[in-house]
Amino acid sequence: MDSSSKVMIVGAGNVGISIAYSLVTHEIVNQVGIYDINTNLALGQVYDLQDASSFFSSTKVSFMDYKDLHDGDIVVIACGKAQNPSQTRIDLLNDNIKIAKSVFNQINQTNKNVYVIVVTNPVDIITYFACKELNLPEGKVFGSGTVLDSARLRYLISEQLNVNPIDVTAFVVGEHGDTSFPVLSNANIGGINIDNFININKEYYREVNEKVRNRAYEIISLKGYTQFGIGVAVSQMIRSIVRNENKIFTLSVPVKGQYNLNDLVISIPVQLNYQGFNYVKDLVFNEEESDMFYRSAIHIKESINSCMCE
Repeated sequence: MDSSSKVMIVGAGNVGISIAYSLVTHEIVNQVGIYDINTNLALGQVYDLQDASSFFSSTKVSFMDYKDLHDGDIVVIACGKAQNPSQTRIDLLNDNIKIAKSVFNQINQTNKNVYVIVVTNPVDIITYFACKELNLPEGKVFGSGTVLDSARLRYLISEQLNVNPIDVTAFVVGEHGDTSFPVLSNANIGGINIDNFININKEYYREVNEKVRNRAYEIISLKGYTQFGIGVAVSQMIRSIVRNENKIFTLSVPVKGQYNLNDLVISIPVQLNYQGFNYVKDLVFNEEESDMFYRSAIHIKESINSCMCE
C-alpha cells in the first residue's frame, strides 16, 4: 500500500503546527489536516495555514477528524503536555501516555491502514505502546526518535570543521533523552572518516555529547519550547514516505533481535519509504559506544516497566 499523500496532525500546538507549516511551505503532500480537542485552536491554526498555503499551489489545509482517515494516510501524534525548563522528557510520561492511548483507540476504531509517526515525548516509551496497541502492520508505526538530535550533531560538526552539514554523516542513537549519545566512530565527512579531520579524544567526545544533549534544554530555557527543528525533521520523514526516497533516519522503532535487543523501542538508523521503515544492518560500535547503547536501552526498558506497573 502506497501513501495517499495526506497527513493528519493530532495536536495543534507549537510542534504540530510547525510540522504542518513545513509540509505546506515545502509542498511535500497534497493535504494537511489538523485535529485538536481544542477545536477553536485547531480552526485558528487551519485558517492561518490556509493563508500561508495561498502562496503555494499544491497543499490544501483543513480541519480533520479521525473519521476522515483513509488507507495510506499518515497520522502524526504531536499532542500532549510540552516539556518545561524544569523537566526531562521522562517527566512527561504519566500525563502523555494517557493522552496518547486515547489517540491510539481513535485510530483503531477507524480500521484504516495508516502510517503513525509519534512525536509526543517521551517518544521512545509512547512509541512502544503505539506499536503494541495499534492494529497496524510492522513498519507503519514509529517515532521521531533521535532524528533531530542527529541533525544537531551534524550541524555542530559542520560548524567546527567549516564544511556543509549535508556532507556530514553522523548519528545520535539510543533514547531520545538524557542517555542518547553520538556514534562518532562511524562519523564521516563526504565518506572520509572524521578521524582524518579531528582528534576524537575523550574531551572532544564529552563536549560534543553535552552540547547535543543539552541543545533542547537550552532552547526551552530561552524561548519556552522547541518547534522549527522538529517541524522540518518530521516533514522530511513524511517526504521520504510519500516520495519513496529510501532515506536513512534514526527513528524510534521496535527491536526484534536487532542489536541483540527485544521488546523495546529505541532509536537506531533505519530506511524509510512508502512501505514504512525497514531495518538496515546494525551499526558497529566501539567498546564505549556499546556500553552507552545498552545502558540507554536499560533506561528505556525501566521506564516502560514503570509505566506498565501504574
